[in-house]
Amino acid sequence: MKLCDLAIEEKGQGPSVVFIHGFALDRRMWYPQIKYFSTEFHCVTYDLRGFGESPVPFGSYNHTDDLLNVLKTLKLDRIHLVGLSLGANIALSFAAQNADRVISLTLASSGLAGHDWGKEERPPTATDCVARHQGVEAARTFWLEHPLFASLENNPSAKAEVFREVLDYSGWHWQKDGRQARMTPTGPLEKVVVPTLVISGKQDLKGYRNISRKIAATLPNAKFQQIQNAGHMCNLEDANAFNTALSGILHTKGDEIL
Repeated sequence: MKLCDLAIEEKGQGPSVVFIHGFALDRRMWYPQIKYFSTEFHCVTYDLRGFGESPVPFGSYNHTDDLLNVLKTLKLDRIHLVGLSLGANIALSFAAQNADRVISLTLASSGLAGHDWGKEERPPTATDCVARHQGVEAARTFWLEHPLFASLENNPSAKAEVFREVLDYSGWHWQKDGRQARMTPTGPLEKVVVPTLVISGKQDLKGYRNISRKIAATLPNAKFQQIQNAGHMCNLEDANAFNTALSGILHTKGDEIL
């Protein structure tokens, strides 16, 4: 029986690092990291269900369960786990439920269930509303023009990559109510004891910056790193700074964050 039908890509040898992409994107967003780290690590990227080259959900589905099946398919025991935006939510959920399988956790531009956005509207919620009333293509345009991606104007190559991936996205999750991403609830953050690096772009939206600060302050074994010249897509906007920060935790020994 095939455990996983998702599109998976592997490169390099060594300790395993699994990268999880953000909403409307796909595994290509991690190219700068795969190129850099695959000389020393076994790097794994995959397309979440309904994104990239992975099939759309059929019936009920759960991103956290899908990640576990990726690990089972590749026969991976313990991993370093890296996620950005939606990918960070999934990584946090997985680490909360499977701490024994996670060597280190890196959360970049993370969301957080239940976070109070105050007067600032949560971007995915706003985009879902556009899709519901105006259709998928209007939602795609709204998403690409959202202030969430404003800082990409400072990095044409990062902007081109993000636009390429969003334009390739099928829009499946925008097509009908009830198609939002699902994952196992994280539970109390204080119980996530995995060594964690929280990365935030200084130019990201205030809501996401606040979430990063909150996560870093609440997790008992977390370190916060801000990337000055980047926004939400910090791994693409300043790949050098992102890779330097990530390198530290990937070389963690025991419970110490280097």
